[in-house]
Amino acid sequence: MPLIKSLGGFAKRLDKNLSNDRIGYHVVRDHYGASARKLLPLPDLPEFGALANDALRTGRCLLYYDRLFTLYNALKNVKRRSREKVGIVEVGVFKGGTSYFLARAISELALEATLHACDTFKGHDKVDVRSDYDRHLPSWFADASADAVKQLLAPFPYANVHVGRVQETFDQLPKRIGLVHLDVDLYEPTLFCLRHFMPNMVPGGLIVVDDYGAKSCPGVVRAINDFLDEFERVNVVPLDTGQCVLVFG
Repeated sequence: MPLIKSLGGFAKRLDKNLSNDRIGYHVVRDHYGASARKLLPLPDLPEFGALANDALRTGRCLLYYDRLFTLYNALKNVKRRSREKVGIVEVGVFKGGTSYFLARAISELALEATLHACDTFKGHDKVDVRSDYDRHLPSWFADASADAVKQLLAPFPYANVHVGRVQETFDQLPKRIGLVHLDVDLYEPTLFCLRHFMPNMVPGGLIVVDDYGAKSCPGVVRAINDFLDEFERVNVVPLDTGQCVLVFG
């Protein structure tokens, strides 16, 4: 009899959970608690939703609404704080979907900026992969094309594509940076970018690092920790999207 009651209770809970499933919702981890029901429906936000939907329809964007929303708000902060023309830089472009989102957002926000999309377009370079810190392999993300990304960004005259390791193309980038989106997955290029972009960030500039919360990218966390040990005036804000934001000052 107790077993029957137990099974009956489980069935009721299962039925309740299934009845709460709706189109457009993924499974939400328990650590969100009841507050998950209060979260904004990001695809429905008038300005952001249209930009994100357009980027996702390209089929080239690996970021979803949550992480795109972080970048959108970072750009809005750059717009609010900027007193000069700035560079917006993405390192780790792959097929260009996020660069396309940034390019469109720059236009919609009327931000005085140039966009710079940086990638090898041949996957991780083997000299950047450290077996002691990184879990990715050199062959990963090799199915990319610089020409295809250039074509995708062609409608935006302020967009530029830089081909090669960022260590080799860094000197081509502007010296006044408002936002960096860093999505390189590995220790060496992450640390290089943090060290070299920091002196060029304008007041209020932000660096958003992807995969800070990803178990598959321990090198990213190690690089940020090493960077923080070197520069005390940098604050890191981890986000539950798996990103983190570096704030200077």
